[in-house]
Amino acid sequence: PALPPPVPPPAAAAVEDTEAGNTVADLPPVAPPAPRAPASVARRVSAPAIVISSTAELMKRHLRRRANLKLVEARAEVVAILVELDEGAVLRARIAAAGSGPLDATDSYYSEIGRRLDAIGLGADGSERWEARLHIPRKAADGGGAHFDDQALALAARAHAKLDHIADFVAATRQVGAKAAEVRSVTSALGFAGKDADAKLTKLGDVLARVAGVIDDLFGNASAYTRQRCQWDDLGLPTAALDGAARALAREVFSVPWYGAELALDEKARADKEAPRSRPFKRARALPLVQKARELCEDARARVAGGAGAGAGGAPPTWPPELAAKEAELAAAEDDLAADGAAAHNDEELDDAI
Repeated sequence: PALPPPVPPPAAAAVEDTEAGNTVADLPPVAPPAPRAPASVARRVSAPAIVISSTAELMKRHLRRRANLKLVEARAEVVAILVELDEGAVLRARIAAAGSGPLDATDSYYSEIGRRLDAIGLGADGSERWEARLHIPRKAADGGGAHFDDQALALAARAHAKLDHIADFVAATRQVGAKAAEVRSVTSALGFAGKDADAKLTKLGDVLARVAGVIDDLFGNASAYTRQRCQWDDLGLPTAALDGAARALAREVFSVPWYGAELALDEKARADKEAPRSRPFKRARALPLVQKARELCEDARARVAGGAGAGAGGAPPTWPPELAAKEAELAAAEDDLAADGAAAHNDEELDDAI
């Protein structure tokens, strides 16, 4: 069936306001709504600008908050480590108990302290000073202030400074030990490195330069080393053992020019045993080797023997008499080979043989 037609709405005047007793027509006219701004304009006016950090920055802040929480939770352990470093009694006891190995004991203690610091989240690399790192504000809801008071921050500053001195000392001992091991390794390996004497002498010169550079960096400036040594002494570090290790390294390095002299003199001896026709050619090849060996000796005497003890709290190691004798042999060999080369300079027969 068809639907009934819609009922028209009542006239405006017939609609009554039952509460006020007035009709709609009697009410005051309603003001038209204000025009609305576009959505983009509304957002630009009403919403403040939001600075969105990069993902890396947000992650960095998150990790920083987690590290702060870790330090606060381990506050007792943090303070204990700071007191231990500031007083230094534990380190002195370790060194005293080590007997003949005080350098190894110091190295072991430094490594142990580093592991303990890493476990609580306090870096030992010196990138951020501890007094600044431990300045962790407390929330206002928890009363404000800081989790570590001024006394703890002052303790952190002293402990970090002392750890820096220990780190410098350990770095010096490790460098000295590493270079001594390098010298022993190279001199022992060159015996099995073929017959190229010139390449071996070049290798020995490189080793000598590296070792002499380390010795010069550590002990070359006597006044600076003396000041640093006083700081190490105040902490009870075994400076005498380090001085002894440096002089022992210098004596170890003396094997480098000794080995070089042996190589050059052996080449000359083999050249002298050659047949008369090839002997001048072999002797001509031996001359630059002898000269390079002499330079190696002079370099070792000047850079190692003179520098290792200059700042290392004692007399430098003396130049061994055996090396002095080798230097004399090299000088005589160079004079002999040079005279032979000058005499044969215009020898057409030698040129034909070569």
